[in-house]
Amino acid sequence: MADSFEADCDNCLGLCCTALRFSRADGFGHDKSAGEPCFYLTAEHRCRIHDRREDLGYEGCIDFDCFGAGQRATASISLEDRTNLAAIAGLYVRLRILIEVQELRQALTDAADLELANADHSERMALLDQLAGLADNPQADLASTLVDPLLHRGRALIGSWRD
Repeated sequence: MADSFEADCDNCLGLCCTALRFSRADGFGHDKSAGEPCFYLTAEHRCRIHDRREDLGYEGCIDFDCFGAGQRATASISLEDRTNLAAIAGLYVRLRILIEVQELRQALTDAADLELANADHSERMALLDQLAGLADNPQADLASTLVDPLLHRGRALIGSWRD
C-alpha cells in the first residue's frame, strides 16, 4: 500500500458511505448524518447505484477522494469482524484520521514533484516516513496525541514553502 493514494473501494467496507455526512448542497442526492448508512449501501457494504451515481445526483460521491484511507482503515479489522456492525462503526474515527494523514502525505509528495520542497528534503522525507508508518500499519495507534503533532508539523512545513 505504500505511497498509494488511490481509493480501492473493493477493499473497503463502504466506510465513507456511513461515516461521513452527506448534503444535497454538496452534490449528494440526499442529506445524511455522519454515522448513518447511505440508503444505497447494501448489507455487503457495496453501493447499489455505483454505476448510476451521476444520473441520480450523487456527483459528491464521484468527487470524494479518501486518498486510500478507506482500505487502510478496513485493513485494521479482522475478517471475522467485517460483518460486525459495532466493529465497523469503530473504524469511523480511524477513517477520518487516515483521510487527514493521506491528504498530507499526498501534499508532501506533490510538493516534492513540483520541486517546492528542495530546501526541506530531509525533514519532508522523515515526516513522510512517519506518516507512512501510521497509514500503512493496520495496527498503528492513531491516537490524537501521536497523529496531531505530525499533522501540525506537515502543515507548517507546507506553509513554509509558500513564503
